[in-house]
Amino acid sequence: MATLRMLSGDIHKNLKQMSDDADISFAQVVFWVSFFVNKYRYTKAQQVDSGAYLSIFTEIPVSLFAVNSNPNEVVDRKYSELPVAIYDWDKDRAIKYITYSAFDDVCYPNFTGVTFMRTTPSTSKRLFMSPYEIPSPKNPYWYRVGNYLYFLGLECIDISSIEIGLITPFDPFSNCDLLDDEMADMEMFEYVERSVLDLGRFVMMLPSDQLNDATDIVTNQDSEVTKQKIVSVNQETPLYDPNVASPQQ
Repeated sequence: MATLRMLSGDIHKNLKQMSDDADISFAQVVFWVSFFVNKYRYTKAQQVDSGAYLSIFTEIPVSLFAVNSNPNEVVDRKYSELPVAIYDWDKDRAIKYITYSAFDDVCYPNFTGVTFMRTTPSTSKRLFMSPYEIPSPKNPYWYRVGNYLYFLGLECIDISSIEIGLITPFDPFSNCDLLDDEMADMEMFEYVERSVLDLGRFVMMLPSDQLNDATDIVTNQDSEVTKQKIVSVNQETPLYDPNVASPQQ
């Protein structure tokens, strides 16, 4: 099975073979690959309810602000910080779950404990008007403010940590080990390879007299404009359809 490092290396070699003057580095190819991987994951993870791109973080500390500090730090409010960047989806759907263990003498995993529900600062007032929805240790809520997750219902108990499941972006520059992960999703492999090759061809076909090389030399030669059809980086990612077999199958 191919890895992202192997894919980036093959694309880089192919681009070099297309032109002896190609000045595209391996790092540039990795950047393009990560862009299209994220574009594919961003689309597919919203369409398919699976754990393919889920990351679980345990023992995330629950803290308490001692003083007010603008912006976003409010005294006596329990909170946790997001451990990593997440996709900015509607209604914070990149936060798949938040739980904590309320069991003292029973060996249950944390994620089967108490599950938090999502709310917002503007709608949380309504929760206190219903005995079935009022925040409590058995019925806690969370709301997001930037990278902070504030909690309602935990004010009167001691809690040290939570477990959280997140849909995270692909970032090989912060974690180089990701380049050696196997790509089990062949649809993504094909989409990324085609998109990066098209982008590389476009860059190599840019007219040389349109490149800014910080000189004052003016050329009167006509620019060669590419006539080959190129896939735009703004083109929508192909929708995932589980009923359609992959071309590789």
